[in-house]
Amino acid sequence: MTYMVWDPEPPTVDLRLLGDRERKIFYGPSQIRRPLWDLEAIQAALQRAPALRVIFTEKAAFEMKTKLGWGKSDALQFLRCLTRGHYDCSEWCHAPKGNTPRQCDVYLMGFSKIQGVENPRLLPWVYIKFGFVGPEYQSLAVYSVHPEEYMR
Repeated sequence: MTYMVWDPEPPTVDLRLLGDRERKIFYGPSQIRRPLWDLEAIQAALQRAPALRVIFTEKAAFEMKTKLGWGKSDALQFLRCLTRGHYDCSEWCHAPKGNTPRQCDVYLMGFSKIQGVENPRLLPWVYIKFGFVGPEYQSLAVYSVHPEEYMR
């Protein structure tokens, strides 16, 4: 199964030299924001058996635990509740080991951990950044999950 909607040209410089704005990925000459990954396909794969493999970087796991009080099941429920309207941007991300550029999508959503549903009035919203890893993009990698205000 392919989850990629479109494949951007990888950066030609070391990601560590780029600022946040320079790591953003835009589509086409008009430079529009467009998701790289098919959210609906990801959500369907999370529901079927065997489910899509999801891995969390150490950073994401630490953020979930310390900043949100979340476990893996909370993050998976959050992913299931996302819609295209929650899409924020796409950006290049550092892989945890080395400097391999990974293309990621970023979503923001208000979320009730207790009810396991979207709650746009619940602030701060939650920021999640994810992409795929593996030779055939078979594993969803979550790179960051934290309150939106933590970004500032």
